[in-house]
Amino acid sequence: MQRRARHRAASASSILDHVREIASGENAAARLVDLLPESAPIYAGRRTDEVDQARALIFGAFEKHGLPHAALPFVLEELESGGNAQTVAAAARTLRNARQLPSQAVDLVLRAVNRFAVADDVLEAGHDDCNGPTTVLSELLRALARVAPCAAGGAHDT
Repeated sequence: MQRRARHRAASASSILDHVREIASGENAAARLVDLLPESAPIYAGRRTDEVDQARALIFGAFEKHGLPHAALPFVLEELESGGNAQTVAAAARTLRNARQLPSQAVDLVLRAVNRFAVADDVLEAGHDDCNGPTTVLSELLRALARVAPCAAGGAHDT
C-alpha cells in the first residue's frame, strides 16, 4: 500500500514537472494549449486531483506567457463548471489577463462565484498583487472587476 502511495506521489510530481518544463521552454503557450483537453494523453490513468493540479499550473503559465485564443474555451469551461478551487482561481487570473474578453465572461465568473460562495477555499498561491494566501472568491471577484466593464458592449479587445 505504501509503495502505491509513493508511486502516485512520484507520478503526480512528474506530471507537474513535465508541465513546468514545457512552460519554461520555447513556444510554451502553444505547447501548453495541447495539454488542456482532459483527454490529452498526459492525463491517461491520472487521478482527478492530479489533472486539476496540472491544469491549474497551465493556466498559471498563461499569466506569464499570455493567453492564446485556442486556450480561451478551456478557461471559460473551467469558470462555468470547474469544481476545484485552485483550478478555477487560476482560470480567473488567466481571464483577467486575456486580451479578448468574450461577452459571456461575466456570466461565467458569476456562476463560479455562486458555486464557491459557501466554500471559499484558501489557495496555495496568490496573484502578483498579493503577498500572502488568497481565496478562490477573491480571485473570482478580481476577475469580475476586470471583465464587468466590458459586459455592456460584448467582447472587447484590450
